[in-house]
Amino acid sequence: MATLYFGLSRETVVAEFNRLATKFGLPTASFLPRVLYGFDISISDALDLRVPEVRSKLGLDDSQLSVDPPDMCQQIGAAAVTCGREAVLAPSATGRGDALALYVGRVGTGSKLDYQEIERWDSPPGLSG
Repeated sequence: MATLYFGLSRETVVAEFNRLATKFGLPTASFLPRVLYGFDISISDALDLRVPEVRSKLGLDDSQLSVDPPDMCQQIGAAAVTCGREAVLAPSATGRGDALALYVGRVGTGSKLDYQEIERWDSPPGLSG
């Protein structure tokens, strides 16, 4: 299933960007230039793993959402798609903010996804800015 991944704050996006570079053992500069976009997303059916009771019902603890390889996260995503969910909201694996995995083929007709360019990164971004 085609999936778009979003950080719900700039801080989350920068932390995920840095995590990606670290994962591949490359300097962040090797992933530049990049453009940061802001999205206005409205969906009606998301699995919200930010809620502790939801994680508990699924038998998940916080550590399972931040490990590599992301096997557990992929299993959760596959189950969410099978159940017809449009997206999964979860704490970012970086520990900084929250992330959204949006399943493109599941987005309903009443949902929307609008975007605009926010900033261009020609050098590695900082967490504030």
